Amino acid sequence: MNVPIHAIAFSDDEMMSMKNIDMLHSQFSSANITRQTVNPKDVGHKRIGHIGWHKERYQSMWGTSIQAAAHWLTSYCQDIQ
Repeated sequence: MNVPIHAIAFSDDEMMSMKNIDMLHSQFSSANITRQTVNPKDVGHKRIGHIGWHKERYQSMWGTSIQAAAHWLTSYCQDIQ
């Protein structure tokens, strides 16, 4: 599969460790993969975990994550034109 992938990972994810994410991404060897790793301490939190980032208390980081994904998507769309 030759598609670009932008992944947002959380360093304290108890279900998908960085090793697991690497293993998952290895299944897409033809893909251009960009990973954004979020450390809870870097965004002012003790813990985010696997499903925490969509909770209201983490709302402050939504904009940053969405902006990064939008920038990546915009760059990708320009590359394919």
